[in-house]
Parts: sequence; C-alpha cells; structure tokens
Amino acid sequence: MLRIKVIKLFHCQLRFYKNTVGNKKAIAFDMITGKINFDKTKFMSGVRNKYHSKGNGGACYFSQVTFINISMSHFIFNEGILGGAIFAIYPMQIRNSHILLQQNLANVGGSIFIHKVDAYLAENCIILSNKARK
Repeated sequence: MLRIKVIKLFHCQLRFYKNTVGNKKAIAFDMITGKINFDKTKFMSGVRNKYHSKGNGGACYFSQVTFINISMSHFIFNEGILGGAIFAIYPMQIRNSHILLQQNLANVGGSIFIHKVDAYLAENCIILSNKARK
C-alpha cells in the first residue's frame, strides 16, 4: 500500500464527462494518514458525474484522511448517492473556505455528506441550487 503524506491540487480545472463506471470517482482518497489541499480547483461536468452502486461523493470521496482543506474551489453539477459533490467518512478535520457548491444532486446530502468528523469549519462558502432526494 502506498502511503502519501500530503496531496496538493492548485489552480486545476477538472472536467469530467459521463463518469458512470461502478464505484469510480473523479477523485478518491482512502488513506489512514495524510493531508489533502485543494486550492482554486474546479470540479465540473458538461454532463453530470454520476455513480452507481456505492457511489458516494460525486466528485470527491475521502476516507480516513487526517486533514482536508478545500479553498477557492468550485463543485458544480456532480451526483452521488451520499454527497452530491463531496463524501467524507472518518476525517479528523475539514476546512472549507470560499468554495462554491452548485447544482449537485444526491439521495442524502445534496452537496456534502460528512460522517464522524472531529472538527468541521466552513467559511465564506456559497451553497446554491443543490438537491437531496430524501
């Protein structure tokens, strides 16, 4: 197993077209330790990112990550079962600042689904036109 301590995405534009294959995500992180930073990154789709069986987090899936920092980023038109844009389970800390969550769709948590987090901070975020079916 590869152990990565720090992952950084800076000023990226990630466009996805018809991601519908099984449990694949636009980006998935499953690690016991590590730090993830997204800055000025866009997770967008011309056609909604959509996942079937166990498809949590339309754009990003995080499991057991020590620290997640997302700033000045956009999550637009993504779809998941839990968390239209972001799914996070057992993260230690999450910080979202200056992010846009728009037109994401999920059964539960139209834009974000977070489970068992120690600390969550959201500041200056825009959450617009997301939808949870249940």
